[in-house]
Amino acid sequence: MPKHTLPLPPLIKIARALGVRLGTFLDDEITTNCVVVRKEDKRRVMRFPSKETKVGDLNFESLGYNKEDRYMEPFLITIDPSNENNPQMSSHEGEEFLYLLEGELVITYGKDTYILKPGDSIYYDSVVPHNVRSNGKPAKFIAVVYTPV
Repeated sequence: MPKHTLPLPPLIKIARALGVRLGTFLDDEITTNCVVVRKEDKRRVMRFPSKETKVGDLNFESLGYNKEDRYMEPFLITIDPSNENNPQMSSHEGEEFLYLLEGELVITYGKDTYILKPGDSIYYDSVVPHNVRSNGKPAKFIAVVYTPV
């Protein structure tokens, strides 16, 4: 695993500039059609330290890294709490869907703020400035990100 990775918005811009999917940075052995990721399988992980995200440490586990020609990027994300008072907003073309498994999430979307509890979900256009962070303790959620190429 690399020691340093870029925050998500610049990775999205790089992928768009290269005309590739965001998941290209996680791909290993590519298969076509159907991909099954077993719980016990070693997943590709990208780590974004809190000093870069300003929302807490983020671990992205790719859930579809071997699927060729995919348009969605499914992730299992664990986010640790942060003491940052002014979290960084991001925006990029596409859409995001989040489903909370554990903990609580605070989502700032434009001028609105939403608190998600386990079992809650949110779906939004990611061109609107947004921020996702935990609410005081670690949180785990499924995220599906669509970014047009």
